[in-house]
Amino acid sequence: MSYTGPGGTLFTGINPQLYRVLSQGTDTGTADPTKGAVTQFDVYMSVDGGTPLFIGSDGPVLPDGAGVFRDAGIVVPWLLDGQPHSYAFYSRGHDKSDNIEDSPVTPDYSLTNITFLAVPPLTPVGIDVNSGASQRSYVTTVDVAFPNASNLSAFADANGQLTNRIKVLKYVGTATASTIDEASGVPVSGITAASGLGPGGMLLTLNFSATPLARSVGIGDVIKDKIDSLNDGNGFYRIFVDTDGNGSFTDASDSAFLFHRLLGDVNGDCVTDANDGKLIDQLMSSTDPGALLNGDLNRDGKVNSLDKSYTTSLWGNLGLAIRKLNRDLFAYLSD
Repeated sequence: MSYTGPGGTLFTGINPQLYRVLSQGTDTGTADPTKGAVTQFDVYMSVDGGTPLFIGSDGPVLPDGAGVFRDAGIVVPWLLDGQPHSYAFYSRGHDKSDNIEDSPVTPDYSLTNITFLAVPPLTPVGIDVNSGASQRSYVTTVDVAFPNASNLSAFADANGQLTNRIKVLKYVGTATASTIDEASGVPVSGITAASGLGPGGMLLTLNFSATPLARSVGIGDVIKDKIDSLNDGNGFYRIFVDTDGNGSFTDASDSAFLFHRLLGDVNGDCVTDANDGKLIDQLMSSTDPGALLNGDLNRDGKVNSLDKSYTTSLWGNLGLAIRKLNRDLFAYLSD
């Protein structure tokens, strides 16, 4: 496990989501590590010597030639209170056979004297799409993190309806950095929300189950209207938060977070191609939760050839726009 940011310093004006912990490992339970498959890393964090708490899971990408699997990094729920803290991390790997690595006696990685400036109570700092999944073939939930909030009723009422202080806009797959603004997107309806306590503070969970982003079923006869339906949700999405509650979403204190959805995109790189099919092969027949999270694209409880069909031309013969989003926006994605 490694860390992507500097230690022993005060982070001034830096987005804490830029600093993640990365996991890597091999499937040691397999005689030939190059033929094993790590399906998920569970990451735990201890703060100031306290009890380690689970902070999230992430699926690895394809292994290197030595059979080493690496993930894209877990967003860390740093304490954003202006005080120095120490952090200790470890990860537990899952393999294709549902084996789970034991917790280590000592942390995999430790940091001391880490300070982030305090943020106001109703200021969000990041998002987590699909509970740590790498795949973006469907999106059912997005967690918006508010580390110092005690109540999020300003953004969702008791019935789970969003208030006018938060909205989600959709953009076409060819959108650019200059066109993902508030004026250019199309509002997404049918979203519900619920708030709860997460490892680093309050979370506002946006539920997209009733929207095109979540469409994943339709297996059977491959007919054009079914393909069109599954591809309806493809594109970029931006969550706008009116942090100060003044009716505007463009003030310096306001927040916006970008994510995407693309049918068959298993590794989350904004393209559906042969690498996505290889990842499905890697997870094939596994019922491990990590494998299902990233490989069960039609959500029928197993990873099989039907899921792989989502990554092939079988579902992508209607034009380039539905198989590839603008890769120039990849660096702008919040998760």
